[in-house]
Amino acid sequence: MLGTDFERLNIVATYNILYNASLMVKEGVGYALCLNKIINTTGNSNL
Repeated sequence: MLGTDFERLNIVATYNILYNASLMVKEGVGYALCLNKIINTTGNSNL
């Protein structure tokens, strides 16, 4: 998806609490775009 034109993205939701969005990502509902290092995604994380 990197390098894709923004016009081709299908953004169907927004969020204001990243933790809740991370739970949906974990369950395979979709992807979350966020600032780097806002949430733990290292090897010791379930995300």
